Amino acid sequence: MSNSEPRAGAQTFAIPAGLCRRCVRSLSRRLRDVPGVVAFEVDVGAARVRVAGDVQADDVRSVIGRSHCP
Repeated sequence: MSNSEPRAGAQTFAIPAGLCRRCVRSLSRRLRDVPGVVAFEVDVGAARVRVAGDVQADDVRSVIGRSHCP
């Protein structure tokens, strides 16, 4: 299965270490808009986000890549 195929269940993704609150809010807003996301949990301390739902990993990675402070 390629990374761009939808996967049911929960997946964990790395996020940039040390995201500020503004960046976490930005990430959260964008994750809500990803098709198939039913829930997510951002763990800044562990630098990861766990996403539940039938999502495409590439879509989530794209959102993560755009969710950082300038």
